[in-house]
Amino acid sequence: MLSLSTSWNIRRAPTAYDALREIRRLGLAVVELSWVCREDLECIFELVRRGEIVVSSIHSPCGVYPGNAAPGCFSEDDLASTDETLRHLAVGAVKRSIEVGVAVGARAVVVHLGFIAVDGHAVQRRLVSLRSRFGADPPGYRDMLAHALDERSRKACPHLDAAMRSLCEILPVLDGTGMKLAIENRDYYHQIPNQEEMRAILSEFRDAPIGYWHDVGHEEIPKRVGWLESSWLPEFAPWVVGCHLHDVVGFSDHLKPGRGELDFARILRELPRDALKVIEVNSDIPGEGVVEAHRTLSHLTAGLE
Repeated sequence: MLSLSTSWNIRRAPTAYDALREIRRLGLAVVELSWVCREDLECIFELVRRGEIVVSSIHSPCGVYPGNAAPGCFSEDDLASTDETLRHLAVGAVKRSIEVGVAVGARAVVVHLGFIAVDGHAVQRRLVSLRSRFGADPPGYRDMLAHALDERSRKACPHLDAAMRSLCEILPVLDGTGMKLAIENRDYYHQIPNQEEMRAILSEFRDAPIGYWHDVGHEEIPKRVGWLESSWLPEFAPWVVGCHLHDVVGFSDHLKPGRGELDFARILRELPRDALKVIEVNSDIPGEGVVEAHRTLSHLTAGLE
């Protein structure tokens, strides 16, 4: 199933209804609900009841916060936070997102587990700046990266433990829903999970409805920064629930598939055939570009059947 994330247009549309009608006018009907405010839910439920849209997946938090909430509410979950207040709020947001998913017939809820308490965004931005300006191996780059990864390793354990507790608390809400909780790979080195942490999570919850959500840009950018050495799909394909599809140029991602440097024929071959496939692109891409990307990816997907 190929769908479009509402992250493409929902924040620039006057209402969720307008965003979804724009998507319908493009001839598309299957969506992943992302950046959805609490006030949006009733109109979305109505469009689903009327059969005007189909919801493939939910990106948490969904339908949790009011429209006037701070933008940070829609960035990352705090499921791995060692601050119990923040962690409990994040658990509650995911539980609510699952309830929304059940109401609209989604197959999965995508989650971010959070991050380790280091200055990761600033450090990675410096690493990207160095490589952008000076190429693959600037002076001091390897030492800076090694120091960053060492600090991450030393501080990771309590955050992974917190993420495990959060998943335990979320699981009962999934019982009987037929939905899966899909943990997304992330693009900054200090975010959870890295591959070792994903192995630990999947082992701990091997009998639970928990899987892996693959984001193609979140794999490619870390490779280019240098902290990710091996691809996710060869090892984690059996646990893949779905995938965010967008293109990459240099260190910029969420570009129109086919515009950049990724090999989507190879990527689609590596995905399980029943994996959800979601186009997740920047809001500045025009509607005709979204339609073109959908057509290209649909053609590539059909060629695998």
